[in-house]
Amino acid sequence: MLIAAILLIGAHLNSTGVAALAKFGIVDAEGISLRAFQTALIMNGTFEPVVTTEWIRQAMSEFVTPTLGEGYFGTAMNTPEEFWPATGLFSMTFDNSVQAGYALLDTQVHQNLSESPRAPLAVFGYSQSAIIASLEKRTLATEFADPKETPPVSFVMTGNPYRPNGGFLSRLPLVARLLTASSPMTASPTDTVFATHDIARQYDMWADFPTYPLNLLADINALFGLLNHWYLPESVNPLLGNLISTVSLDPASPNYDPDTVVQHYGDTTYYTIRSQHLPLLYPLRWIGLGPLTDIVEPTLRVLVELGYDRSAGYGQVVNAGLFPAIDPGKLIDDLGAAFAEGGTALRALFAPPASAPAG
Repeated sequence: MLIAAILLIGAHLNSTGVAALAKFGIVDAEGISLRAFQTALIMNGTFEPVVTTEWIRQAMSEFVTPTLGEGYFGTAMNTPEEFWPATGLFSMTFDNSVQAGYALLDTQVHQNLSESPRAPLAVFGYSQSAIIASLEKRTLATEFADPKETPPVSFVMTGNPYRPNGGFLSRLPLVARLLTASSPMTASPTDTVFATHDIARQYDMWADFPTYPLNLLADINALFGLLNHWYLPESVNPLLGNLISTVSLDPASPNYDPDTVVQHYGDTTYYTIRSQHLPLLYPLRWIGLGPLTDIVEPTLRVLVELGYDRSAGYGQVVNAGLFPAIDPGKLIDDLGAAFAEGGTALRALFAPPASAPAG
């Protein structure tokens, strides 16, 4: 009798504990750990269909873990990532590549959900695969309209061409229709229950394109801003070596910028990582003319920023416009501060070298 009573009490405590842990999403109803099955599907961008172990490591440490927390296991999600003719005369068009990648991702996501419907699942997309991730997010939002049945899926996107305010394809809808005719989309959705983290580098042409394309200086800077489209060391063209900087959201990383702009809109948290220098001036810095560019860069940055409207926030769709609404007083103040900063750089350039202390 005593043994039976002990077993009965133990069974009750065990079932109560499982129920409590299940309530917090730590285990499922059978007591199987969900944390052990936290998967992050990691995709790469155009030109990089095969996801390497190093890419997974960097994506996890620099972006997935800082935004979603510890416990996810990164796994490769290979997608075509082609863009005819840049990726070869016999490669897929951008549209077909996106559609093929989306089909692969959708199949994998639903396979994961069927095997572990309550286990947290993350999707990481970069550049072209950020579009693929956006399509999957839209599909899941339609498929799971009832919030009570929504699976624990989250998204992390970098260099997203469909970022609502800044994405190249969101900014230019006509271009978007040409490039992605099979999957028309205004912007990455923000009205779902799927937590999303959207990361962009300032002046990245694909994720931070000018609002006012008639500002040719901003356009040229954005074109050079393709050099800001590299986010992780693994993606940098080896020919450029250490000339290109990379970024991180991990506060412990040397590539982390504490001045990163963070905004929340709908289901999405937006991160915009400031560009230390104008991409337009990168080539001059590469050939050793950094001190000279320091003189003109502050003024050029003010003029480039006239090509942007950042007041609406990054979560609201802002299409390309013709002319910005310029506040003359603010412009004069900004130019005055820029001239002063450039003047300081000029004086530093021609200042006599400090003499060594006597002794």
